[in-house]
Amino acid sequence: MWSVYIIRSLKTKFYYVGSTNRLTRILVEHNNGSVKATRPHRPFELALVKSFATEQEAREYEKRLIS
Repeated sequence: MWSVYIIRSLKTKFYYVGSTNRLTRILVEHNNGSVKATRPHRPFELALVKSFATEQEAREYEKRLIS
């Protein structure tokens, strides 16, 4: 199962949209500074999660959210 997620910084007004098939792992990586793009905005909370059956469906939805 694939998920599209939005995380919200508790420190700044920064939002990040992504997709993954390992939601728990990616949230840990965003919060521990492993993701360079989000490192300065830590910590994060999950603002939205939507699940999809395939990676393609998730990526298409993610693209619609960020455009």
